[in-house]
Amino acid sequence: MKQLLKSVLIVLGIVFALNALLAAGLLGSIAIYYRVTNKCTYREVDRLPSPAARLAVVRTQRMCTWDEAAPLMMFALLPSGAPFDEKESFLRSSDYDGLGDSFAIFAKWIDDSNLLVAVPDQTRLKTAPSEFDGIHIQYGAYPLDVGTTRTDSLKKLIEKKLIFEPSFGVSDGVGVPGIGCLLTVNAFHGEYLDELSLDLSARKALVKNAYSVYDFQISARDETARLGNNATGAEVVGFSPKDGKSKLWTYLVFPSGGRQPNGKPMAKWIFGYTPANPHDVISIAEELKSGSLTIRVGYWLDDTVVVYSMQHPVDAQKIDEFERCIADNHIFDTPSAGKSRE
Repeated sequence: MKQLLKSVLIVLGIVFALNALLAAGLLGSIAIYYRVTNKCTYREVDRLPSPAARLAVVRTQRMCTWDEAAPLMMFALLPSGAPFDEKESFLRSSDYDGLGDSFAIFAKWIDDSNLLVAVPDQTRLKTAPSEFDGIHIQYGAYPLDVGTTRTDSLKKLIEKKLIFEPSFGVSDGVGVPGIGCLLTVNAFHGEYLDELSLDLSARKALVKNAYSVYDFQISARDETARLGNNATGAEVVGFSPKDGKSKLWTYLVFPSGGRQPNGKPMAKWIFGYTPANPHDVISIAEELKSGSLTIRVGYWLDDTVVVYSMQHPVDAQKIDEFERCIADNHIFDTPSAGKSRE
C-alpha cells in the first residue's frame, strides 16, 4: 500500500511539474502538438449521385492522428452539392470486422430509392441501418473472383481487344542486396478503365541463404475520377487460383483519379498473385510474345465480366531481355524457387 501511494505521489508530482512548465511557456511545443493531434480533418473522397441526382453517396475519410491506427471511412447520404455532415453518415468502416482496406467498400445505386453497399467476403458487418433518409440500403459481400457476379441471370460478358506495349527493367532485388527482372505491359482502353497493366517480376536476394521472390500483378489506372466500375476480381486466364496455378497475395484499392508525386495517375486497383511454379512467370511472358494472353476483370456489382485479349503480339525483344535476365542471374536457382509451390 505504501509503495502504491508513493507511485501515485510521484505521478502527481510529474503532472504538476509539467503544468508549471507549460504555464511558463517552456513546453509550448508539447501543448501545440496535443492540440493539433486532438483534432480530426475530413477529406471527401468522391460523390456517387443517384440516377436522378437528388441525393449522393458521399465517401469521406476522417483523419485523426491520436485515436485511430487508420483513417476512418464514412458514408453519408446528402443532397446534391451539400457539404459533408457527419450526422448524415449511415456507415463507417469501423462497422465491419475483418475489413483490410476501407477503399474496398463499394456503393451502387440500384435506383433512386435503393442503394447497395458491398465489401469483400470474409468481412462481417456488425451493425448498419437498412433504411436512411427514405433510402433502402442493402448490404452484400463480393468474392475476389472474376467469374462470380451478383445475379447470374443478368451476367454480361464483354470482349475487348487491346494493344499492349512492353517495357523491361532491372531492380535491386527484395530489400537486401540482390537483383530483380521486371517486365511490364500497358494497354489503353477507355470504357471501364483508362489503362490496364500487367507486371511480371522475378527477384533474387544475394545473401548467404539466397532466396527468390516472383509474382505477377494486374492493375488499372484512370486519368480522371471514374465513379462506379469497381473491379472485384482480375486474373490471367490459365494462371488463376481456380486453375491451381497461383495464390492471391494482395488486393489493393485506391481513390480513382489519384496522382503520384511525379504527376502520373495512381493505380485504381491492384490484384497481385504468386504463381505455384516460378517458371509460370516465364510462361505468361511467352503468351505475351505469341499474342495469346487473356486477362479477365470482374465487376460483381455490375454483373459484368470484361475479357481483354491481345490485338497482336508484343515486341519480342523485351520478352527476350526479361527471360535472359532471369537466366543470366540464376534467379530461380535458389531453394525457394527450386521446386513448385503447393
